[in-house]
Amino acid sequence: MTPLPDSMQRHERRLAFVVLCLVLVANAVALSAELRVGRLMANDSNLHFSLLKGMVRAVENGQNPLDFWSPGVSFGSAPIRTYQPLAHIATTLVYFLLGKTVSLATVFVWMRYLPVVLLPAGFFLAARLLELPPLTAAASATLAPLISTDHWYGLDYSSYVSSGRGLFPQSVAAVLLLAAVGFGYQAVRRGRGGVLAGMLLGLTCVCHFIYGWIGAVTLCLLALLPDAVVDRWLRIRRTLFVGFVAIVLSAFQLLPVWMDRAILNHSRWEGPWKWDSFGAGVVIKALVNGELLDHGRPAVLSLMALIGAALVSWRFYKTRRLPPAEGFVLSGAVLWLLIFFGRPTWGPLLLLLGATRDLHLHRVVGAVHIFLVLLAAIAMEAGWRDLARRGYLILALPLTLVALAPMLWERAAYLALNDEQSTGKLIAVDSESDVLEACMANLRRAGGRVYAGSLAGWGPQFETGGNTFAASLNMNLVPQASQTYHNIALTADLFPLFDERNAAHYRLFNVRSVVAPDNLAAALPGFLFPRASFGRDRIFDAPGAGYFDVVDAVASVTANKDSFYAINEQWLRSDWVEKRAHLWLNFGEDTPSGMARLADKAPLPPSPASAVPGGAIKAERQMGDDYSAELVISRPSFALFRMTWHPNWVAYVDGQIQKAVMLSPGFIGVGVLPGQHSILLRYEPGIWKLTMAFAGLLIVLAGIPVERRGYLGRLGFPPATNAAATEVTKVTDSSPRPAGNRRARKGNLP
Repeated sequence: MTPLPDSMQRHERRLAFVVLCLVLVANAVALSAELRVGRLMANDSNLHFSLLKGMVRAVENGQNPLDFWSPGVSFGSAPIRTYQPLAHIATTLVYFLLGKTVSLATVFVWMRYLPVVLLPAGFFLAARLLELPPLTAAASATLAPLISTDHWYGLDYSSYVSSGRGLFPQSVAAVLLLAAVGFGYQAVRRGRGGVLAGMLLGLTCVCHFIYGWIGAVTLCLLALLPDAVVDRWLRIRRTLFVGFVAIVLSAFQLLPVWMDRAILNHSRWEGPWKWDSFGAGVVIKALVNGELLDHGRPAVLSLMALIGAALVSWRFYKTRRLPPAEGFVLSGAVLWLLIFFGRPTWGPLLLLLGATRDLHLHRVVGAVHIFLVLLAAIAMEAGWRDLARRGYLILALPLTLVALAPMLWERAAYLALNDEQSTGKLIAVDSESDVLEACMANLRRAGGRVYAGSLAGWGPQFETGGNTFAASLNMNLVPQASQTYHNIALTADLFPLFDERNAAHYRLFNVRSVVAPDNLAAALPGFLFPRASFGRDRIFDAPGAGYFDVVDAVASVTANKDSFYAINEQWLRSDWVEKRAHLWLNFGEDTPSGMARLADKAPLPPSPASAVPGGAIKAERQMGDDYSAELVISRPSFALFRMTWHPNWVAYVDGQIQKAVMLSPGFIGVGVLPGQHSILLRYEPGIWKLTMAFAGLLIVLAGIPVERRGYLGRLGFPPATNAAATEVTKVTDSSPRPAGNRRARKGNLP
């Protein structure tokens, strides 16, 4: 490709920037309804808002905002400990920087809105850093908001808007991933900004683990591709350094995932396609029929991506050379399409890329979208350039509008429907807000957990204010036994096993209140007694007696994350629950020598425990996140704390630390001897995670001036002042490697 004169290059850059600005304005206007209806939170936004509330509360109470207990998630868990927190951290910081003068809900709505608006800018930046022409960057920014899938968790609006999935961390991570790939390209091929590239990759990982992994694999691809200019081993060294920086920055979040790996849930209730993706047949069919990019409309964007791939392939066939950026984009599209086939196609081979069994492989559709859009942008720019070469430049705008019309029409219709549906639900929310607030106040005063119907039962029919009542409980941080909005704890899979006809289950899970609509209240079991009414909602007293109980652990069973559900399913359906007889769930610990041991797959025998409890709870208190009780014990027993077991829970009996073990169904048990005792349970994560986060950030920031001064030259990153001098050629075509010059092959080339 013949380089353009400088004046024409400047003109193209200005034109591309104007196009980007127009796209951003149009995207902001198209999504503006989200600023009004975004507080609906009827999707995953519900979960993210509850995590935000917990993080704000942790800051206000002087706790660790990166590792705090959420009693309303599952049967209690610490999701933020192992869940990607960057988007929530940023929102919390904005909330406090504004002096709490703006409500947290409003800040959250804006923080969800801005990344989706700025996604075209992320594409533009990535394309320019990949050294694609300015008009290709403008084309990618234009096409990015036009992706359409049937809620496939990709980069289209359905992943983010109020009637869609509500994937808040992914919306932020998508922009970071594009920047990480772009700056990573500059670092690996040019030796510029290695620390910055690593920082962006690390931030992407902390924002979304899967997108961080996508960025890492993508940069590894760049390091291994054939390159006529930059030596492969030099690119590998640079890539390793970028990865090292990313790990330093993200280690504070990755380390807890590794530490807790034995108790992190691989949910049986998630569809297999989420863990394993769809298989080659489904993916290829979706690509061919347009469902991957053009759901509900003619497959225009899919055709453009195909043309872009064909154009790049034809250029290589004709010249046996490719501009590195185009080769990288085509290779990236092929790689991520192949990975998107998933485990049905590749099985355990994906482990070679770091895709563990606990990775949601279907999310790599986002990487497929990125590279297919860039291919479509290459095709669009080539069309514009061909029209200019033939003297028909005046036709570029009308022809572009004709090509984009089906996509623009469909996207506008989708957003209009989103606005209509969300507005209707929001009206319902506002009309019932007073009733809901009064109901929540009553439930909080009663304490314990709340049951409002299961997902498999009448729970989905019970709506208040446009949401299921269970969703409202979650958003208001009220512990419940109806539905979990985060399944990372092993106990999360047990929610469907709660038997609303069994009084012993209410006691076991400390369900003190049941809420039901008046038309379903008559079908509730007779041991529930009416307590209050608010509008159409009826509240009943339930047999839950508190978070503490005195129980027997009569047998142990070796358990792991894969056998946990089956063991507890059998136990919950047995007479052991009513007799307060529990299993010691042995996750590799030593159990008492005199305790019976059961095989994890063996049928559970009738309970050998006495029907008479070994003691009683005389009093129970909760002060913030401290749970305490007074016990009177008549024989050696266990104090059961009805909260999900985690090693960070510390048990104090009469002021002395005692070992806390896991008892069925995954709750905390503490051995107690006869007598009168006081017991205190407290979640104590320490501040090491917060310390690691600050230390990692400081180390990475300190690396920027180190790199600029040339101290990383041995790794392939020359001083910033000499970076231009080290360039042998700007990679806009694939000039052959100089022959017979070993220093040119091995040198510090860009």
